Amino acid sequence: MKRIIISLAVLVSSTFGVLAQSSLVATLAHGDNVTYYYGESALGDAYNAALDGDCIILSPGTFTAVSSIEKAITIRGAGMRGDVNLGTTLYGTFEINIADKRSFPVVIESVQCYCRIIKGALEQEVHFIKVSNNEDLYLYSCSPKFIQSIIGKVVSTEYNENGVNNVYAYFDNCVVYLPCNGENNGSGYFFQNCVIGSTVRNLYRSSLSNCIIIGWDGNYHSSPLNTTNCAECCVGMVTYSYADPAAANHFSNMVNTTNRMVTDASAFFKTCNTSYDFGDYQLTDAAQTEYKGNDDTQVGLYGGANPLNFKPMNPQVTKFAVSTTTESGILKVKINVE
Repeated sequence: MKRIIISLAVLVSSTFGVLAQSSLVATLAHGDNVTYYYGESALGDAYNAALDGDCIILSPGTFTAVSSIEKAITIRGAGMRGDVNLGTTLYGTFEINIADKRSFPVVIESVQCYCRIIKGALEQEVHFIKVSNNEDLYLYSCSPKFIQSIIGKVVSTEYNENGVNNVYAYFDNCVVYLPCNGENNGSGYFFQNCVIGSTVRNLYRSSLSNCIIIGWDGNYHSSPLNTTNCAECCVGMVTYSYADPAAANHFSNMVNTTNRMVTDASAFFKTCNTSYDFGDYQLTDAAQTEYKGNDDTQVGLYGGANPLNFKPMNPQVTKFAVSTTTESGILKVKINVE
């Protein structure tokens, strides 16, 4: 492992020399100091050296995940697309386990990953921002927030000594494939401008605002929301045309009349792919006008305060080219940053 410790003031000028040494780079920022780690063990090496409040910035590529994150740090990648040229992947399942409340949040940002467990202190902040999580995720006594992310199955399980699992999960402008939070435990989910797929019959004590529900059960019928839930300004859709029309209403148990069902996906979505690929679930121009949320923006992923945008929050170098030196010895470098 090779390390270079420099001040933050010379970070930009040194970046390209670092990139030339390895295609996998983990940059650990601690105060005004920055340390670079290279190669397959880069993330693990940076994590071992990190302290609460530090930030690890990852280059595009596939890094071996840290099996257990027990520090309140930020891990920030180059994008959630799992492609070496477009984004960052954390390979291997891992868990987040913070036993007590820290002064800093745990932030996983702009990566594709396989997080399996979040557990610890209910008051500890855990944020997933622009993340594609491809593993069933189990929540234990925690209150994570997911923003502009693609989440597979998410489950709150396990009871405490009082027979209650205190989980409060928040989802803003996310695709959530299968949310489950147990009929008898005390957990609750909060969805804002999300697309929720598969069945919703395992969802209890949850709040849904400005969401789109695309669901069915094993008999290809819609799954009505349980009466313990609250839905406002949501749109439901059954993807199978031969579903029983009498059962095809997600909101049959709801008192609120601001929720609506639609039957023609082609008139509602510009693109609709149940694999939840990038760019899907954009509403047609007519649907954007007709189906508004409680904030007067369109329902679904592209409305609300955090419209879905897969571009990483940090500027990324998208093109780096070095030409030959001129006769006067000047080196020409072309850099595109987006």
